Amino acid sequence: MQDAKVGLQDAKVDLRDAKVGLEDAKVGLQDAKVDLQDAKVGLQDAKVGLQDAKVDLQDAKVGLQDAKVGLQDAKVGLQDAKVGLQDAKVGLQDAKVGLQDAKVGLQDAKVGLQDAKVGLQDAKVGLQDAYLTDGDGYLMVEDDNLTDGGDGTAPPRPSPLLRCARNDRRTRG
Repeated sequence: MQDAKVGLQDAKVDLRDAKVGLEDAKVGLQDAKVDLQDAKVGLQDAKVGLQDAKVDLQDAKVGLQDAKVGLQDAKVGLQDAKVGLQDAKVGLQDAKVGLQDAKVGLQDAKVGLQDAKVGLQDAKVGLQDAYLTDGDGYLMVEDDNLTDGGDGTAPPRPSPLLRCARNDRRTRG
């Protein structure tokens, strides 16, 4: 009977151990549920992270495309700058040619002014000659050297045709 008591006592201890084991199993199950929930949250975080990575990759692709476009724009801008520089060089050359043309024009104007001065001088001489002759073309100055060549003879009279032309010129003007 003693063995039966000990067996009963052992059975009680085993039952108690079984209860503790059951309680540990419940706690383990609860921990497993929490771990499963954490795993679900971790999986959800991983999905969100993967989605963020996809968006970042797409943004990187767009940024790379923008960089390519920017580089192309920079190349076009550089080409435009080269063309502008060439145009500026041509404009400077044109300006130099224009300045040279202006210098030549100024020189021509100086020559023209000189010609005008000479023409004016010729006109003055012609006017003075006109005042020194009478209506028939004879000099009105009394100088032996001018009137008779120094030999005492009168100068020849102009031809009637020449006198007519001179008279005609005086009446027209």
